[in-house]
Amino acid sequence: MHRVPTNADWFDVLDDKNRLLLTEREILRNLQAIVADADKLPTTDVAKNALGVLTTENRKNWSSLRDILSGDRRNAACLHVVDRALFIVCLDDAAPDGLAEMCGNFLCGTYRLVGGVQVGTCTNRWYDKVRNCCSRGLVSSACSSVADLPAATDNRHC
Repeated sequence: MHRVPTNADWFDVLDDKNRLLLTEREILRNLQAIVADADKLPTTDVAKNALGVLTTENRKNWSSLRDILSGDRRNAACLHVVDRALFIVCLDDAAPDGLAEMCGNFLCGTYRLVGGVQVGTCTNRWYDKVRNCCSRGLVSSACSSVADLPAATDNRHC
């Protein structure tokens, strides 16, 4: 199983026999390193390379775009990691004001235009996977079916 932070970093948490590979402290250090690396990049550069935003397309369009991406062996390998992941962890830097903004961020993400580029936490989502969003100590889960609930409700590690 993989936990896949959606800025393209990922790491294995369990081996092929479902044994833990990392301690909670090691998982935390990995997540902190991912956030530190992400903070070094301009927001617009990150947004221009956000593949998860393609999952907002209707199913037919997303499927066609995915087929095109899969034509490259490196892209296919990355998509395979996402496919095998039980869920996606979104590490947000948003600071929503109030319950309505918090719910909007967790469900859809924030968005705005910067120099003609859409940025915000909406680019940090993979909408056809269970998403666990962590933002300044708050945690949410979003899933598309009841079958996804076990993965969506185990938030002990955010």
